[in-house]
Amino acid sequence: MKKAATITLFLAAVFTASFAQITNKGNILLGGSTNLNFGFDTEKSKLANGSISTDGKTTSFSIEPTAGYFIMDNLAVGAGIILGTSTFKQDGSTSKSKTSSVQLSPFARYYFDKFYAQGGFQLGSQKSELSTGSTTQTSKDGISGWLLAAGYMVLLNESIALEPQIGYRSIGYKNKDSDNKDITSGLFLRLGVFIYLPKK
Repeated sequence: MKKAATITLFLAAVFTASFAQITNKGNILLGGSTNLNFGFDTEKSKLANGSISTDGKTTSFSIEPTAGYFIMDNLAVGAGIILGTSTFKQDGSTSKSKTSSVQLSPFARYYFDKFYAQGGFQLGSQKSELSTGSTTQTSKDGISGWLLAAGYMVLLNESIALEPQIGYRSIGYKNKDSDNKDITSGLFLRLGVFIYLPKK
């Protein structure tokens, strides 16, 4: 029993030391995450005449390859590239829109032991197809917004972590051919896998 307790304490000490080292200044963060969002978002439209309406629900999927650098112990800054698709269904209508987008997502992340807080921005563009009956319309939008999130590191070994994340975002979509602007806001859930590379 005493031997087992000694081994457990030794492994805990090694694990803690290994964890402390992966968020040191000069280390590199590489990985990616995927976002599954089913009905969390509500969409509001601001029209050129100033009126605002609530339109429906959005279902989306995205992947985000990410790279970061620890500028100090426990603080990493970096950016990701978000490749996404989404489907929007209008309330009380057969209208449906499908979109594809590319965005740049700079971020800052601070670690509290295995937990971390993250803030960032999203900038990019998207192409949309709106189907109403047999008619389809195509449009292009500029994207800008922000997000705040919290996550947890589930270490698989000394340098690889599985990281669930929850957060809140507000993203604006401005049509390039008119003054119409859509704002999508709500909770999101993401799951990522990240590699922490020590400085050489």
